[in-house]
Amino acid sequence: MNVQVFTRGSLSVKTTNHRSAKMCRVFDSCAVYPVRPSHGASVGRAPADSGTQREPNNINDVGHAQSLSHNLHTLNNINDVGHAQSLAHNLHTLNNINDVGHAQSLSHNLHTLNNINDVGGAQSLSHNLHTLNNINDVGHAQSQSHNLYTLNNINDVGHAQSLSHNLHTLNNINDVGGAQSLSHNLHTLNNINDVGHAQSLAHNLHTLNNINDVGHAQSQSHNLYTLNNINDVGHAQSLSHNLHTLNNINDVGDAQSLAHNLHTLNNINDVGHAQSLAHNLHTLNNINDVGHAQSLAHNLHTLNNINDVGHAQSLAHNLHTLNNINDVGHAQSLAHNLHTLNNINDVGHAQSLSHNLHTLNNINDVGDAQSLSHNLHTLNNINDVGHAQSLSHNLHTLNNINDVGHAQSLSHNLHTLNNINDVGHAQSLSHNLHTLNNINDVGHAQSLSHNLHTLNNINDVGDAQSLSHNLHTLIS
Repeated sequence: MNVQVFTRGSLSVKTTNHRSAKMCRVFDSCAVYPVRPSHGASVGRAPADSGTQREPNNINDVGHAQSLSHNLHTLNNINDVGHAQSLAHNLHTLNNINDVGHAQSLSHNLHTLNNINDVGGAQSLSHNLHTLNNINDVGHAQSQSHNLYTLNNINDVGHAQSLSHNLHTLNNINDVGGAQSLSHNLHTLNNINDVGHAQSLAHNLHTLNNINDVGHAQSQSHNLYTLNNINDVGHAQSLSHNLHTLNNINDVGDAQSLAHNLHTLNNINDVGHAQSLAHNLHTLNNINDVGHAQSLAHNLHTLNNINDVGHAQSLAHNLHTLNNINDVGHAQSLAHNLHTLNNINDVGHAQSLSHNLHTLNNINDVGDAQSLSHNLHTLNNINDVGHAQSLSHNLHTLNNINDVGHAQSLSHNLHTLNNINDVGHAQSLSHNLHTLNNINDVGHAQSLSHNLHTLNNINDVGDAQSLSHNLHTLIS
């Protein structure tokens, strides 16, 4: 039996006679040599270190061999022996693949590797090719093939190693659609020049790997794109925690609502502030109703307009309160209140109003809540914390009223109290509201309400206390 030897450039490949006709069309020259009984044939213009070139002798398919022959041509254009050794290992990997379509996909990757001038970088990518070898689905491999092309645009070996870990993660995904979504994320990561930042995002890709629903993965894919616009690693780590939270949500609609929140968080430059909002996303994760989540999502957008971390922490407590409400209509009413709180620049004042929201949470009637909601809007026009604390007590009183008509009457009184600048005077009137709370007849309450309006025109606390006593008498 004779052996056919083919040469191309500085490399040579041997095969048996029955393959010579097809192989001659691939290589530059052909020659036939008799087989030596001792060790076979090994001739051609191979370099001195040709021991690093793996022979594709385990290939049974001519089409596969043609794919590998293209790779050999690629190796021929490399002037660095160390680099060639790294690529030689990849050819050995390709040799174990029996599927021509798969091999062609990997063949394209080797061509990509040829554009890398850094041996360390090539070794990192070499590991990725080894990973790709464990994939049996050609469609999946093609998706990951695009990722290797992305890695080629990275000049920093440390960065490439971080992204290399992500490709290993992608290998655990069996759904081609899911892989394509994650593939887009790797392209996004390529625009990041900071290795520390990339490592933070790398953790997120690992999280995404636990998602089996393509629709859900696409929603989270948008979040990674958002994270890419953040230049501060500390900030990114905070948002990274949020992506981990999103991973526990099984409803795509709910996830899309939370995805919008992450986009909102991206506009915050203060890490402390972002951490406060991060806690809110954790709260939202406990909500199973998409409509409810959308209402709370609007609140996070509101929080984004606050520049004071202390203030944001106060409002953060309110979101935790809202989480205990199961009625979407009720939640929408309270959502308006959070928008109101956003116009307050004094943390002490906000803490006072925060207590009121906790009170509103104990109301089960949406109509009643809307009435009290108007009162919070009224409280927003008060600049004195002491005064606000007095009115805060009144809202607690209103909470014990189950009749909406009655509450509307008392609501007018709170609007009246807002025109009083003297805390002592307001405390006197505050006592009257407590008295009105014991009246079950709306008509009677309207009569006393008129009296409170009269008291408002009195600037003397002593005089007001006298009239206050009269109101107490009237209730008897």
